[in-house]
Formats: sequence, structure tokens, C-alpha cells
Amino acid sequence: MNDAFLQELYSLKNSSSQVSNFEQANRIHALLDYPSKKYKVIHVAGTNGKGSVSTKIAKGLTLSGYKVGLFTSPHIYSYNERIQINGMPLEMECIYEAYQYLMAFLEKAGIQSHFFEITTFVAFLLFEKFKVDIAVIETGIGGLLDTTNVIDPIMSIITTLGMDHTEILGRNLEAIAEQKGGIIKRNIPIILGPKAKHPAILNIAAEKKAPLWCVEGYFKDFDAENMAVAKQSLQILQKTLNITMSSISQAIFAKPPCRFETINFDQIQIILDGAHNIQAMEALFQKVISLRLKKFPLVFFAMQDNKDRKGCIHFLHAKSLDVIIPNLNTFDSDLRMAFSRAKEQNRVLLITGSFYYFDRVKRLVQKNKLHSRAYLE
Repeated sequence: MNDAFLQELYSLKNSSSQVSNFEQANRIHALLDYPSKKYKVIHVAGTNGKGSVSTKIAKGLTLSGYKVGLFTSPHIYSYNERIQINGMPLEMECIYEAYQYLMAFLEKAGIQSHFFEITTFVAFLLFEKFKVDIAVIETGIGGLLDTTNVIDPIMSIITTLGMDHTEILGRNLEAIAEQKGGIIKRNIPIILGPKAKHPAILNIAAEKKAPLWCVEGYFKDFDAENMAVAKQSLQILQKTLNITMSSISQAIFAKPPCRFETINFDQIQIILDGAHNIQAMEALFQKVISLRLKKFPLVFFAMQDNKDRKGCIHFLHAKSLDVIIPNLNTFDSDLRMAFSRAKEQNRVLLITGSFYYFDRVKRLVQKNKLHSRAYLE
């Protein structure tokens, strides 16, 4: 097996119509004999924080002795980061076999699928194959029409609500809230983060008679908020699952890569954070403020055009930050220039924007023998 199948898979790009083809997703799930019904499932949506909350919950369940699947997106360094069991990405050979099986199945059924739909069902099939007890499933985009919404969860979680993917989810917060709230199931507990309590979501919860818990309080940064959401969720799950308090205490500190991760190199402190919308940018700025640095960091900002790139650039400039926006054709040389400038000016280098670019950053990091570590306050 080689990774050639990944190029084939990447070529099956998502489109707005494909992302919204929920009827097809339900059909595939039924034809596969509902693989996600073979284990318990926790469903996590949100504009920001859903990957972090999913990771923390999965860690808490793993530490409590369960065999836990984790499905998240996007990946940063390797495709198999998306499909994990007990914190370890599955071997590419296993993913390839499931991919082959699924593609042959879809061809026989006359179904043309797309990247995220295929990846989702590959994950569901692998979690069934390896007999996980529980799977934590992060939505791709939105919730109501997201491929992952074919599942029947034991708990639903909405971390935050903000403006993102507006070309698909809607141009205002109410429309986006209705999409996120679409993961709420009848009589199934729903946990809302402090920034997710929109009237549209509360109305859906009431209509579905879903037991509702709202995380309350003031949080100094996004990670503290994510910790609170994960902790509340795990504590509620204790009513039906055997989850230890010590597991919860450890798990809330788990983080995916590039969420305020730091790298030290040649007397430069480099912070990597995938803030890819205004809400995330605001939270990142507050986190930077809390560090009480002698100088504001030099910002290296790279973002795909399908995000609110202009809005984020305007935000960074409004905060009087020194921002380098790379040309994608000269990305590596622009990044080396940022390293040099940060060292000359004795400043922290903050690299932010789309997760898509962090693999390129880390490749350059490896060339320069950088060593990463998790950020510790």
C-alpha cells in the first residue's frame, strides 16, 4: 500500500451542494447497516473549540478504561490524525483497506461521494471494526446537514457560536445557530458552552425535550472555556458511564496540536494557533494580552480565501499589530524572513490563520531542527 489513494481522495473536493447532501449520507449509513449504532457516540459541534473539547472528552473516557474512537478535522500533519483510537491515529494500512471497501461499495450502489463524506464513513467503519466502546465525533461544518449528523448520540455538545462558513450555513447568527442546533436529538442531553446560548438553539432544545446544561462563568481564554465545557460534559456522562474524577482532572488539559502551541528556536519563541475567524482572533488576542509580554508579538498570518480573511486582517491591523501576510508562492522564504525579524527585534513570533498552513510551517521547522513543546503557563 502507498499513499496514492490519498491523492485520489483529496481530489474528491467538497462543494456546498455535497456538504448539504444529507439525504445521501443517510442512504449510505443505511446501506452500510448503520456502523455508528454499534457503539455509543458523543457528538460535538461549534464554531470554535469543538476539536479541543472532543480531544479532552475522548481523553477522559480513555483514562477511565474505555476503548474510545475520536473523529476530528482537519488534520494538520497527516490524514490519519482524523481517525484515532485511544489517542493514537490508526495505521494508514487500516484506513486504506476501509477506503477500498467503501469505494467499491459506493460504486456498486451508484453513489458519487466526496472527501468529507467518505472520510466520515471510513471512520465509522473502522470504529466498528475495532469494537470501540464510545466514539467522540466532531462535526465538519454546521450540524443539521453535516454528514456526521446521521448518528444517534448519547450526548450532544455545542461549544461556541460565531460567524464562519457563512456561504454554507447562512449569513446571520440565527441561521448558523439553527444549523448548529440541528445536532440536538429528542430526549438526548445537550451541553452548551457559554457562547452558544442563542435563542434558536434554546428553542430547538425545548422542542426536542432535550435535557439542557449551560456552562456558566467568565473564562480568561478559549482553552479555559473548552476545559469547562469538557469537564461539565464528562461530569454529566458520569451518570451513565464509569468515569473517574481523576480522569476528568487530567483530561481537561489535553489539547490538539497548534492550539496555542509553542516552539523554541534560536532564542525565538514561536506560538502556533489556528485562529481562523474573528471570534477566534479575539480570543487569541486576549490570550496574548494575558502573557504580559514586553513587546507585542510579530504576527505571521496565513489564511485560505474561503474564510473571513479580510475581516481577520482588519482585526489584526485595528489592534496595531505588526503583521506579515505571506505570498503563497514565496511562503517558505516569507516565513524565514519572519524568523529573522522576530530574532532581530527580540519578539515572540505568532503564526496564526488556517490550520491548512501549519504542515508547511512544521516542515520548515523540521528543516531548521526546531523542537516543539506544549505551551505551559
